[in-house]
Amino acid sequence: VGVEVREAHSTDGGRHWRQDVVVARNVGYGRAGFDLATDGDGTWVLMWADADLWVSRSVNRGARWSEPQRITRGVVCTTCGTHVRYNRIELTTAGDGRWLAAFAAPAHSPDRYGSDADIFVVRSEDGGVSWSQPQAAASYAERDGARDRAPTLVVGACGDQLRYGLAWTTYIPRGGPADKEGGGGCGGAR
Repeated sequence: VGVEVREAHSTDGGRHWRQDVVVARNVGYGRAGFDLATDGDGTWVLMWADADLWVSRSVNRGARWSEPQRITRGVVCTTCGTHVRYNRIELTTAGDGRWLAAFAAPAHSPDRYGSDADIFVVRSEDGGVSWSQPQAAASYAERDGARDRAPTLVVGACGDQLRYGLAWTTYIPRGGPADKEGGGGCGGAR
């Protein structure tokens, strides 16, 4: 008995699919979220989360995949009954070797962020070969009690600069503001 992460792709607009391949075996299977993205030039990145955050990449349009690489541990609370509902991964690239991924995690670094679910970002500057450690996206992540979830990313040019946009939803529990410090909610517009 085991679990696998699999990939299949189509070269004719989705009418036919190439035989699926095993990308990873027994290193999680994306129960807490996964995403697949391409740079349009043959590099594909597949990221998934269970207790940990994993990544694998292909530089030949999905023909072969790298060994799975663990980006960070402790993304998901494996003993919490509702941990899966606050997870999701969103992956994007500008096509220039820089990749960005956002994920919702109820239990990443609980001593610092609590176990309420926050949005974290990891980035790669080398085509998805190596990844940064997670960084909290919200300025209030260390002090709120709200559940952040469902991140979504966009990338686009603004003049000669690249801009990444990140949005998510926040659930503020009944009976109080998200800000544990008493400052009245989640801050201003992001």
